[in-house]
Amino acid sequence: MVESASGTFARLDLRRIEPSLTTYIVGKFDRVLFDETDSTSTRVAEMAAAGAPEGVLVLARKQLSGRGRQGRTWVSPIDSGIYMSVLLRPLLTRNELPLISLMTGVACAEAIKRVCDIEVGLKWVNDLVVSGRKLGGILVEMSGNAQAVATTSESTVLPPAVVIGIGLNLNFEEANLPDELKPRIEWLDRVCGREIDANLLVAEVCNCLESHYSDLRHGLNEVILERWKARSVTLGREVRVEQGSQLIRGKALDIGPSGALKILQADGTEVSVYGGEVSLRLDDGSYA
Repeated sequence: MVESASGTFARLDLRRIEPSLTTYIVGKFDRVLFDETDSTSTRVAEMAAAGAPEGVLVLARKQLSGRGRQGRTWVSPIDSGIYMSVLLRPLLTRNELPLISLMTGVACAEAIKRVCDIEVGLKWVNDLVVSGRKLGGILVEMSGNAQAVATTSESTVLPPAVVIGIGLNLNFEEANLPDELKPRIEWLDRVCGREIDANLLVAEVCNCLESHYSDLRHGLNEVILERWKARSVTLGREVRVEQGSQLIRGKALDIGPSGALKILQADGTEVSVYGGEVSLRLDDGSYA
């Protein structure tokens, strides 16, 4: 560990991330680490609006307003997790955004396997789980429209920005967690029985993310989908999906070409959902 600007010892250090990066885009040239910020995704969105190229990586030791899905707050105590956001500019529609989430989930699972030697399950559309407990989450947001950016000799049009927010739990003091979270979340240090190298994990997430992003850019969507399905804890299960006031129940059958979850309802009709809050049915008939 290294001493941070605040005088405490930090688990993250940009100087220790760089040697393990094998990327050409993600995190290679534009990397920022905050001791504290409101949200890494907010910082990346601001950089995107100013014309930043894809590959920008922002990390924080602590987030004051970390965001999860459905407007929830992501619990982000100092050095208790990896809080990172990456800027990409893929040529995708909004309906294809689930592909980015699935791609990122596979990348995170592969990176954790490399660094920690543990298997991580993927819950549609954005959760990483171990033994039924949430280990991390992904939030993909489209930020703005195509931008015209002036260069030294000409104007370049940048595709719309996509901000990928990633939160991975490193370590928590269980006594400090809200009671409702204690049975629902997991962290890497506890699963591994040791303090894992957070800098190496960040680098491997970037490495794996770039590899899968390259596949996506080359149209290998089916390859990405098959990799996600191989780690899925959702497919084949009875699920409940909340989309605002709408509630969908049924069996999770498959993932569509653009990343939508296909559900077979009790009346025999099949529906595809692109987002929402997904709960899996437990043995006792409840959902979690």
